[in-house]
Amino acid sequence: MPEIDHASSPSRLVIVGDPPAQAVSDGCLQPRRAVDSAGLPARSASASHCQALRRYSFRCKGIDFLAACDGNALYLREQLFSELATDELRQLLAFATYYHSLTNEDRSGPVPAATRRWVLDRLTELNQQSPGYGLTPRQAAELAFAEDLLDKLELLPGTIGRQIRTNAGYLIAERRASDLRRRDGPDDGLLRNRLGAILAKESPLTPIDIEFVTFGSPWHYALWNNLSVETLAGDLRGEYGDEVAISVRRLDRLDLVDTVFNRARATFPAIVGLSVELGTLPLVDRYLDWHSHDPRARGSILVLGNQLPTYFPERFLNDLRVPTAIVCLHEGELVMRGLVELIRGRTQLPDINNVVYRCRETGAIRRTPLVNLDLEALPHPPSGDTVKPGMTNMIQTSRGCVFSCTYCTRWSSFNASTKIEAIGEVTAPSPSTKWRHFSLERVFRNVEIFLSRGISEIEFCDDEFFGGRSAAALNRIHDFALGMAAIGQKWQTRLSFRIFTTPLIVSREPRTRKIAEENERIRQALQLLRNAGLTRVYIGLESGSQAQKLRYNRKETLGDTLCALQVLQDLDLDIDVGFIMFDPSLSVEELLENTAFFRANGLVRYNTWPFRPLVVNEGTAIKRKLESQGLLTGEQEPNFMAFGYRFADPAVAQIAEAVHRISRSSAPVFYALKTISKSHWHGGDEAIDFAVHTVQANAEIYLDMMESLGEAAAMGCLGERLALVSSQTEREVRGLVSQVARMIDRGVFRHRGADEATLRGHIDAYWREASGQDGGLPGRQQPSREFGRSSTPD
Repeated sequence: MPEIDHASSPSRLVIVGDPPAQAVSDGCLQPRRAVDSAGLPARSASASHCQALRRYSFRCKGIDFLAACDGNALYLREQLFSELATDELRQLLAFATYYHSLTNEDRSGPVPAATRRWVLDRLTELNQQSPGYGLTPRQAAELAFAEDLLDKLELLPGTIGRQIRTNAGYLIAERRASDLRRRDGPDDGLLRNRLGAILAKESPLTPIDIEFVTFGSPWHYALWNNLSVETLAGDLRGEYGDEVAISVRRLDRLDLVDTVFNRARATFPAIVGLSVELGTLPLVDRYLDWHSHDPRARGSILVLGNQLPTYFPERFLNDLRVPTAIVCLHEGELVMRGLVELIRGRTQLPDINNVVYRCRETGAIRRTPLVNLDLEALPHPPSGDTVKPGMTNMIQTSRGCVFSCTYCTRWSSFNASTKIEAIGEVTAPSPSTKWRHFSLERVFRNVEIFLSRGISEIEFCDDEFFGGRSAAALNRIHDFALGMAAIGQKWQTRLSFRIFTTPLIVSREPRTRKIAEENERIRQALQLLRNAGLTRVYIGLESGSQAQKLRYNRKETLGDTLCALQVLQDLDLDIDVGFIMFDPSLSVEELLENTAFFRANGLVRYNTWPFRPLVVNEGTAIKRKLESQGLLTGEQEPNFMAFGYRFADPAVAQIAEAVHRISRSSAPVFYALKTISKSHWHGGDEAIDFAVHTVQANAEIYLDMMESLGEAAAMGCLGERLALVSSQTEREVRGLVSQVARMIDRGVFRHRGADEATLRGHIDAYWREASGQDGGLPGRQQPSREFGRSSTPD
C-alpha cells in the first residue's frame, strides 16, 4: 500500500474500487478540471463512462468527511482513507455502490421481506427520535407488504418525504452491505490491492460561501441576538456540514455597510442573504448601491427576506440595481437549502418553494408555491453567531399563534406575497399558519449552546409559548420543564427564562367547573416552569377598556385579565405587560378607563411606556377596518410597514399629539435607560437599579398627563388645561433628564462604557433640541408626527 504523507499533501484524494479509465486519465489529474467546488471529482470527468456521481457524508472517529461514489469506485479524502481499516473500507464501498444503484432509475429489484421489515422498524424508531425523519407506526404498517418500497416512498410529499426516502435508501444499502460482509467475510488485502490512484496536488475542500447580513434600525437598539439569520445559519450548517461556510454580519450604521464592500477579497460570497427588518431601508439602500457597482458581486445570488420583503416584495424586485434579486417569503429554511442545491446543480429556481423572482426570459414576476414547514422536522438549532452575555438572548420553541388579534400580522404573513399584481388573489389564511412547535430536543440543544457561552438568561420569544390549554399542550410544557431542570443540573447552574403568553392562557374567570380545572392545570404548569427557571412572563393585556379590547379582537374579559395577573403575582413571577393606549377609535371615556386600570393594578412596574399608540401595519384586519371607516390618512411609511391615521375623537387627537410632541425628544434617553434596565433581570447593579427606577418615574409622568387631560376633556375644558398640563409635564421630564446627567457625572455608568457614551449623546441632543438649537436627533431618523407610522420599540 502506498504511504500517505499528511504533512506534504494533506488534501489528496484517494479512489477506492474500480474507477473508469476516464476518471484517472491525465486530464483528471489537473486539479481545477478534475474536482468540483467541494474538492471531489467533477461530473464531467467521467460522464460518458460511468453513472452520475453522488456525494455522501460519513462520520469516522468523531470527524465528518465527504466522499463520493460513481457506482464503481468510492472517492475519499485521504484523511478518511487513512483512518479506516481495510474491512471498514470494504464495507463502505459496498454500502456506497448499493446505495448508488438504489438512487438511480435502474432499481435493483424488489426489497426482500426480511430487509423490508428491518428497514420499516428502523424508520419507525428514527421517527420517535427525530419526528419527520422516519415513519409513523401506521405508515410502516401500510408499507409492510410493499416489495416496491422505494417506489411507494416516492409518493410521500415535499422535502420531508424526500428525506425519508433518502433514509430508507441508506438503510437498505446498509442491510445489503452487512449481508455481503457476513457472507464473504473480511478480506484484508482486497480493497487495498484494488487501489486505483492517488491524485496528487489536489485542491483543498472549497465549501459554498454564504453570508447573512442582518440590518438594525438606527431607531431600534440591538437588544437581542439576531435569531432570524441564526436560525437559517444553524439549519444550513446542520444540514450540509463542511459543504458550506457561513458568516453573519450585523449592520446598524451606514459606515458599517461601507466596510462590507471595502474588504480586500477577490470574490464575493456565492449567496448573500439580507434580513430586512423594520426601520432599515436607508441601510439596505446603501448596501444595494454598493452591491450594484461592485463587480465581485455579479456572480452572487442575492436573496432578501424578513418583514419588509415579505410584505413588499415588488419594492425589491422592481429595483433596477438588483434585477436578479430573489425574495424569500415566510419561513426561509427550505429556501436557503434550495439555493445551495441550485448552486450544486441539483435543482432549478422554479422548483424552490416560497420565493418570488423576476424571470430572466420574460421579465415577469414569478411566485413559486407557498408551503408551510413541519417544525419538528427541522432538527438543527440556531447557530448562536450573535449571542453574548449581557443582552437578551432569544430562543424559539414554536411559531405562530392560536389567536387572531386585529393589529397583528402573524396570521396573514403566509399569504403576504399574493398582493403582488397579476400573481393571484389573496386567499384565506392557511390553517397551518397556526401555532406549531419545534422538537424539544432541538430546543434543549439550543439552550446548551447558550450555556456553553456563559449565557443562563434566556428569552423564549414565541408569539405564544403554550399553544393553548389542551392536555397535549400541557404535556409538552411538563416535558419542557423537566428537560430544562435536567439541563440546569447537568451544567450546575440556575437558568432564568422569560416566556410570552396571554391572559386567556394563564387564567380565566371560573365560570364553569371545566374552566376552573383548566386554570388549576395551568397554575401547576407555571409552578413547574418556575421550578425549572421561569423568572418573567410577558403577558399581552393591551387594554383596560372592554370596548377597546373588542376592537383588537381580544377575547378575554377584564375579569379574565385580572385573574391572570393574580395568578402570576401569587407565583411571585416578574411580569412584563403589553399595552396599546391609543387607537384611532379611542374615546375619552376609554382613555380614562385605561389610565384607571393602569393605576389600580400597578402596571407601571410592568410597562414603562404606557402612552404607546397603535401601529397600523400592512396585512392586518384593523388596517382594512380603518380604511373602510375613512380613518387612514393615505400616508404610508414603508420603512416601518405602517400607515398613518387620524383620530375619530378630536379631544383624543389633541391629547395624543401633546403626548407625542413632548415624549419624542426625550424618548432616546429613556429608551437607552430601558435597554440598561433589561440587560439583567435580577438587578443588584446600581446602574440597572437606577435605570429601572427612572423609566418607571418617566412612565408615571405621562400617566399623570394623560389622566389630567382626559379628565379635562370629559369636563369640556381641555382647551384651557392643555397648555398648563403640557408645560408641567415638560418640566418634570427635564428634571428626570437632569437627574440622569448627574448620575453619569457621578460615574454610575462608568463600568458600562458604551451605554454611558450613548446616554451622553442622547442627553446632549435633548438639550440642543430643548433650547431650539437642533431640529432633531443627529444621525437618527425621527419617528413621524403622524400617528401610526412608527413607534418606539418595546
